[in-house]
Amino acid sequence: MNQAQHIQKHLFQHIREQIPTHLSLVDEISDLLHISADSTYRRIRGEKQLTLDELVKLCEHFQLSLDVFLRSPKDSIPFSHVKVDASNFQVDSYLDFAMERASMLSMQQDVEMIIIANDLTIFQLLQVPELAAFKLFFWQKSSLGFPDLKHTRFSLDAINSKLLEKGKAIVKEYVKVPSIEIVGIEAVNSFLRQIKYYLDLGYFERQEDAVHICDKLIELVRHFHRETDHGFKFPYNTSPLGKPGNFTMYYNELFVIDGIVLMRMGDTRMTYIGTGPLNFVHTLDRDFYESKYGWAQNLMSKSILLSGISEKERNKFFLRIEDSVRGFRDEIGK
Repeated sequence: MNQAQHIQKHLFQHIREQIPTHLSLVDEISDLLHISADSTYRRIRGEKQLTLDELVKLCEHFQLSLDVFLRSPKDSIPFSHVKVDASNFQVDSYLDFAMERASMLSMQQDVEMIIIANDLTIFQLLQVPELAAFKLFFWQKSSLGFPDLKHTRFSLDAINSKLLEKGKAIVKEYVKVPSIEIVGIEAVNSFLRQIKYYLDLGYFERQEDAVHICDKLIELVRHFHRETDHGFKFPYNTSPLGKPGNFTMYYNELFVIDGIVLMRMGDTRMTYIGTGPLNFVHTLDRDFYESKYGWAQNLMSKSILLSGISEKERNKFFLRIEDSVRGFRDEIGK
C-alpha cells in the first residue's frame, strides 16, 4: 500500500467513526460526492484515488484537517478553531452542534469522554433549563459583549422554548455516553459570582429570578449527588434509570484546569480545549490526545473519587457545595 492509499484509508476510517451507527458510510459519501455506490466502494477500498475536490469536500463536511493524515514534524500539531462572536453566534445553531456531538457519541459502541472543567459544562447545565438560559445569556452579554444585549436584562420569562425542547433532547443523548468528569468546587463558586455580579449591576429583571436560579442550582447539585450514588447518569427530575458504571466523577481542589475534553471513539481520538466562553480548538492528533490522557490519569490519581464508592467523601463534598449555595441564596434573598 503506497502513502496515498494509506492516507485515504485512514481518512475513511476517521469518517466512519464520526457517522452514527444507523447511517451507511457508503450512502453518506455517495450523497456528498454525487457518485455511485460502486465508485464510493472503490474509493473506500483504495482502488481509486480521491480527487483534490473530493478530498476538500470530505474534510470540510466532516471537519477534518488533512494535516492529521500527513507526515508532519513531531512538534507540529494541527488544530481546528471554532470561533464564536456576535457576528456568527445563534443559540439554536450552538444547541444543534451540541446535539450533533452528543448523538455521535451516544451511538458508538466503543466510546469514552473525559471532561476536565472548573466550570459547569453546557451538558450539565442543560439538565436544568433555567441554569442553561442564564449561563448562555451571561456568556453572550458579558463574556463576548454581544451589542444586541447591551441594554437587556436577564429574565426567566424570556427563556426560549427551543432551549427547553433541544436541551431535553441533548441531555437524553449525553446521559448515554460513558464519561469521567473531574471537577473542582470553583465550578459552582464561579456560577455564584456571576449571579452576584449581575445583581450588583442590576442586570436581573427581577431579584426573585436570581433567588430562583440559586434554588435550581441546589437541585442540580442534588442531582449530581444522586448520579454519583448510582454510578450512572440520568436526566434531571426523572427516575434513576441508566447504564451502571457509565459515570465517574472526581473532585480535585488544586489542580483542575478549565475546559479540556478528551473523546475516544473506536480508533479515533479527539481533544477539545476551551479558548474562552463558547470558543474552542480541537485536534485529531493521537499523540497529543495520549499526552493529555496521561495527564488526566495522573490528575485522577490525585483526586477524590466521588461516584460509586467513597460515600463519606461524596456526602461531605455535595453538602459543602449545597450549604455554600444556600448561604448565598439566603443572603441575596433578604
